[in-house]
Amino acid sequence: MNQRTSTFFTTNQISQRFYDISGFPCVYGAIYCTHIPVVSPGDNQAELFCNRKGFFSINVQTVSNGDLYIRNIVARWPGSTHDSTIFYHSLLRTKFESGIIPPKYHLIIDNGYGCRTYSLTPFLNPATCSERRYNFSHIRTRNVVERQYGVWKQHFACLSTELHCDVNNALTIIGCNCCCS
Repeated sequence: MNQRTSTFFTTNQISQRFYDISGFPCVYGAIYCTHIPVVSPGDNQAELFCNRKGFFSINVQTVSNGDLYIRNIVARWPGSTHDSTIFYHSLLRTKFESGIIPPKYHLIIDNGYGCRTYSLTPFLNPATCSERRYNFSHIRTRNVVERQYGVWKQHFACLSTELHCDVNNALTIIGCNCCCS
């Protein structure tokens, strides 16, 4: 088994690692999306792949553990798709909401995903010391997935530049690079 895959770790080990990072108990993972640049697919689909920053991309959602391993990936949505839509249609959401993932575990997410019983979001306007400490820990915990993207894109430079192939091949390249990271 490739030791970079997260099945190498138990959920309890992953949760403990997040606790060690910032004091958050029972964290399943940190979730975030990144855009992988692609050439315009042309025809009537081109507009779907143009993201809010004005370039063509595939919006890729990953869940990272505390050691920068990709625990879950969804890489099939065009760049114009909102992050929360990707999560809403994911198997991971279904696993949380059906209880397959025990309810004691949580996802670290940003406010764009909306509030759910299994998600931990930051306070928009922290007013107390406790809220500010919570937000500080939240930022430190969520930073793991952002660093994971940096490592992933540095290791596989093709993910940082425009993939010059059709969308289906781009999805294959993204998936292969995830499994090999």
